[in-house]
Amino acid sequence: MEHRVLQTAFHLSGSAGAEWDLCRRALSEAHSLRLEVLSDSHDPHLLHPGRTVLILLQDVGIVDPGLLAMGALGESRIPELRVPGEEWEEALPTLKQLRRLEDLEAAPLLDLREELRKASDEVALIWLSERLDHLRHCHLLSDAGMRARMASRAMELELPASRQLHPGLARRLSWWCRRVAPSLVRQGTPEVG
Repeated sequence: MEHRVLQTAFHLSGSAGAEWDLCRRALSEAHSLRLEVLSDSHDPHLLHPGRTVLILLQDVGIVDPGLLAMGALGESRIPELRVPGEEWEEALPTLKQLRRLEDLEAAPLLDLREELRKASDEVALIWLSERLDHLRHCHLLSDAGMRARMASRAMELELPASRQLHPGLARRLSWWCRRVAPSLVRQGTPEVG
């Protein structure tokens, strides 16, 4: 996966220089941590860092290696899978904004919505892309209630935020909301389109 992600990054950015070492290291550390923590080699969370970076590259159009490294380090659902480190926060100063958003995963939507408004557009797009990847794979969760909660939250928070920042990302989130929880969409929680 790391090779595919970097190959795509090089192709889209037109650069394969040393500036990509940061992104390469972030992908490698995130993947290594997941190999240590996850017991199932087919767990969908294993490829999450690479998939998030691909969303940022292909759907959002971000080619900055530092921002892509942040995407590889993002983890809003499972704190044990977050790559720790002050070293990363020194290399990527805005990583602290992303971590604040991730730490609010279980907080009331109002708190998370407010923190999302305070974040830079780049950090918000990274967080939304990471959330999109989780939504894309929540159909694999055995807990139907969790799937419904993830889809409902995406419709209430992530979809409206993405509409303001990136219409293409909003279309993808909308499509996955309809796929993951069609009954919620039919009930109109809230308009998806």
